[in-house]
Amino acid sequence: MAFHELTILALVAALAWAAVSDAFWFRIPNVAPLAIVALYPVYLLAGGKGVETLHWSVLIAVATFLTGFFLFARGAMGGGDVKLLTAVSLWAGPQYILSLIVAIAIAGGLLSLIILLGSRSPHVAFATSHVRAVLGLPVAPKGAKGRRTIPYGIAIAAGGLLLCRQLLVSVGI
Repeated sequence: MAFHELTILALVAALAWAAVSDAFWFRIPNVAPLAIVALYPVYLLAGGKGVETLHWSVLIAVATFLTGFFLFARGAMGGGDVKLLTAVSLWAGPQYILSLIVAIAIAGGLLSLIILLGSRSPHVAFATSHVRAVLGLPVAPKGAKGRRTIPYGIAIAAGGLLLCRQLLVSVGI
């Protein structure tokens, strides 16, 4: 296995860590997006594709952060989600940013639908709250508008996993 493939595997691990943390505790540790950003130059130096478009990748990440910051300021997105999305968009660059956004939107829609349908069923809601209580996990916090928040880091991680697959396919794996 080539070293740049190992960096993609480390990216998968960081995405999984962020998703699990968001699902259980409704927080994405700052170390997860930092690790994702730190892995990117290692990936490039190890022979991963994207060196020729590095400036565009950085510009896309900055634009993603500014857009996310605006959404965060309006209460539409969590700070951890903004940081995770920014880090993953750096890896996507100009080649994969559109497929990343579409994948995240689809995964986010499915996640929202699952949460909405689950909360409408009294049996599912009871089971979920009971399991969270037994495990000592927090209840979903309420957002700025008084609605329960959605752990969107799961959707961002799902889009990131598709990105990992695309990166591996681009090198012939």
